[in-house]
Amino acid sequence: MTTMTKTKVINEKKSKVKASTVLIYVFFSLLVVLYIAPIVWIAITSLKPRPEIYNDPFGLPKALQWGNYSFAWTAGKLGTAMLNSLFVCVVTLAFTMLFGSMAAFAIGRLKWKLSGAAMLYILIGMMIPVHCVLIPLFVRFADMGLDNNLWGLILPYLTFSLPTCVYIMTGFFRSIPNELLE
Repeated sequence: MTTMTKTKVINEKKSKVKASTVLIYVFFSLLVVLYIAPIVWIAITSLKPRPEIYNDPFGLPKALQWGNYSFAWTAGKLGTAMLNSLFVCVVTLAFTMLFGSMAAFAIGRLKWKLSGAAMLYILIGMMIPVHCVLIPLFVRFADMGLDNNLWGLILPYLTFSLPTCVYIMTGFFRSIPNELLE
C-alpha cells in the first residue's frame, strides 16, 4: 500500500468518525433542548399575570410578576407542604432501612430453611404495580381513618419500598465476609 492510499484511508476514517460524532452531538443537543424547554416554559409562565397566561401562553411576559411566588407560597401553603413531605420522607426512610436491613440480614446471613421462600415472597411484592392497589388501599384506609393523614402516606410508601430495600441489602449482607462479622 502506498502512502497516498494510506493517507486516503485514514482521512476517510476520520471523516466517518467526525460525521458520527457530529450526529451524536446533534442528537444529545436535541435531547437537552427537549428536557430543558418545559422547565424554561414553566419559569417564564410563573412570572406572568393570569390573563396573559391564557392569552399568550408561549410568549414572554410583558411585566414580571414576582408576586406570583409569594401568592403561591401563602395561598398554596407550600411551607406546610414541604414540612409534610420532609416528615413523610424521613419517617419512611427510617422505617424502610430499619425493617429492610433486619429482614435482609435474616435472609442473607442466617441459615434457615425458608430463607429462599421468604426472599421469593418479598420479591413478589416488587412485581405488584402500585396502581393496581390504589383504590382498594384508599377504601381500606378510609375505613381505618387514615385518609387525610400523613400515616396514610407513610404506610404505603413503606410497604412498596421494602422489597427493593430487602433485595439490595440482601446482596450487601451476602457480600460481607464471615471473618468480618465475627
